[in-house]
Amino acid sequence: MRAVLEAEATREEVKAALDHIGDLKAPGPDGMPSIVYKQHWHFMGDKVVDEVLSVLNGGSIPEGWNDTMVVLIPKVKNPSRIKDLRPISLCSVIYKLVSKVIANRLKLVLPDIISDNQSAFVPGRMITDNVLIAYELSHYLLNKKKGQEGVAAVKADMSKAHDRVEEEVKAAVKNALQIQSENWNDKYLGLPVHVGKSRKKAFSFVKNAIAGRVYGWKEKLIAKVGKEMLVTTVARAIPTFSMSCFYLTKSFCDEISSLIGNYWWSQQDKENTTHWISWKKLTEPKCHGGLGFRDMHGFNPTMLSWQIWRLIQCLDSLCARILQARYYPNKHILEAELKDGISY
Repeated sequence: MRAVLEAEATREEVKAALDHIGDLKAPGPDGMPSIVYKQHWHFMGDKVVDEVLSVLNGGSIPEGWNDTMVVLIPKVKNPSRIKDLRPISLCSVIYKLVSKVIANRLKLVLPDIISDNQSAFVPGRMITDNVLIAYELSHYLLNKKKGQEGVAAVKADMSKAHDRVEEEVKAAVKNALQIQSENWNDKYLGLPVHVGKSRKKAFSFVKNAIAGRVYGWKEKLIAKVGKEMLVTTVARAIPTFSMSCFYLTKSFCDEISSLIGNYWWSQQDKENTTHWISWKKLTEPKCHGGLGFRDMHGFNPTMLSWQIWRLIQCLDSLCARILQARYYPNKHILEAELKDGISY
């Protein structure tokens, strides 16, 4: 790995890095997007490569190369704290070429040095894997009734844990309790780590989130074109992660569709207005007379079948190994059978 990372950079790596930068990605302080370099590579390419290789192979970064504009993107409607803002760094293309060559090399070794339970940084790993793993762990904890050894889970607010607990304290606690391994889990992306008898209650946060947006929209007089955009973007995005991991039931999806439908047909302060066209018709493509709104119940199994495809294709992922060990140890996933004690 060290030999790969320390090998002398090549012209081919620089060109490959440029090809992977979006043509019109936000430019840095010089205002030049990557398309300028791509379209004029025939006469400026050699000079750019020489300069970039000089830095990559041990030279210093010329003044101004790493000048960066930082833009703060709000993560919430009315940001009041720094944590409510997401910083985005806008760098020059020439600096991106240097960093991207390094990043491309790191990609070759990251799968071997980043643990399986870390879902970020490694291509092919998905954050939904950790949602499913956390759910399986909580299901195991809540259903363990026998045995001499107990098990426990630690719920930590990771935005505070590492900032406020000194390493010496963590080490002392670990040694005192003779902890051999640690399992840190939380409600990833707001999803439940346990679904009880009431599925409606467990997934009520999805409906509440959409309702919150809908009532927020009602405060403004929005034309039909604006309503259509809001329905097709915001209302479609909110349940995506939930539907990627859990079956929300047809009745629950119908409630969401009804909520969005009422908003679509409402007129100013009048909510209970006539629905002149059925919701099913509105979910059809525009070429067939509909508006292309998402069929919530149809979308849910689609996302779940995509998860099954991942479990078939990524047999070595931690999520696939856990699910196979628990539910179909000697079979293919498509041969898995229902049995007592399975998780939702």
